[in-house]
Amino acid sequence: MAEERTRRVLKLFGIAVTDLEEAVRRLNDSLEGATDPVALIGALELYLRAFSGLTQHLAEVSQLIAETCQSGHDHLRMALSKLRS
Repeated sequence: MAEERTRRVLKLFGIAVTDLEEAVRRLNDSLEGATDPVALIGALELYLRAFSGLTQHLAEVSQLIAETCQSGHDHLRMALSKLRS
């Protein structure tokens, strides 16, 4: 069902947002301490993975929105066509 797909896509997007928030927090913590280069590198890698994941899920959300809008427009055009006949 379309609703299940929507829920799944939005759930994964929400998780990706919170993952990025956590990665930013860890990166900020590492930058404040900035004495352990290994920890900083780990925080940077975590941030980059989280950012990449978020952009992937954002693309999926955008695609879902575009498909939903197109479907709505198609149905509206058909309804208007029937009304004009």
